[in-house]
Amino acid sequence: MTREHQEFLKSKGWYSNEELLAFSKLTFQEIEERQDNIRAYDFIRLDSLFEEGKIDFENPPNIWGMTFQRWILKKFGLKVLVDYLKNYDLKDKLSVIPGRLKAIGVSEKDIEAVLNPVIRIDKSKVVILGNKLSKTMTRKEAFIKAWAIVKAGSIEITVNGVTFGNRQEALKRLAKYEPSQIKAVLVPEPENQFDHNAIAVMVGVQNGKGLYRLGYVPRSFTGTIRAINTRKLSLKVLGGDIHGARLSIAV
Repeated sequence: MTREHQEFLKSKGWYSNEELLAFSKLTFQEIEERQDNIRAYDFIRLDSLFEEGKIDFENPPNIWGMTFQRWILKKFGLKVLVDYLKNYDLKDKLSVIPGRLKAIGVSEKDIEAVLNPVIRIDKSKVVILGNKLSKTMTRKEAFIKAWAIVKAGSIEITVNGVTFGNRQEALKRLAKYEPSQIKAVLVPEPENQFDHNAIAVMVGVQNGKGLYRLGYVPRSFTGTIRAINTRKLSLKVLGGDIHGARLSIAV
């Protein structure tokens, strides 16, 4: 069998040695026709299983994987197939998904579109934030940074100063709760003797009493956060342990 013949067979999804040997003496056109006939039969069988309620994505039917994936693509469309690959078949090998989609005949343009959907940027937010940031950096730098922040939709920070006082004990208690059970507030401290631009991170438990100063926003982020407006920020605690706490700040 020539290398060209072998590569062609593999590009059509025939990977096992038995399949390669069985088709090695066929012309490319005969392979296409034989494959189409077999696939049509498999699709009919899968349609029947689906109508009987026997199709389960978590435990797919005993049929060759790529045939099953081609059937999903034909029956439900590309988005459902990608969700299936992400959640079940390739959930620990996400980098393989583009190659798998290409192998079953999805165009590179469609692969790019489904894996990297266009994010619509609110340009008014970019302009407002860019103008505010330009007070502390060049206008070009400010708008590049504003565009990146608005596109991401949030800023993630690690709280500074968690080694002082009893903050390690507070972090240990914090780690016992789910992030959704913790509330966080950012409070500017213009009277702070060490840094007039300091922004404290105050935390507490939902429905609990009072807030505890856990630490501070890193200095490299204070200018950006002040430009966004600390009073209107939506905060989400991503997690906490003895090394610190991480916050997601929605913009």
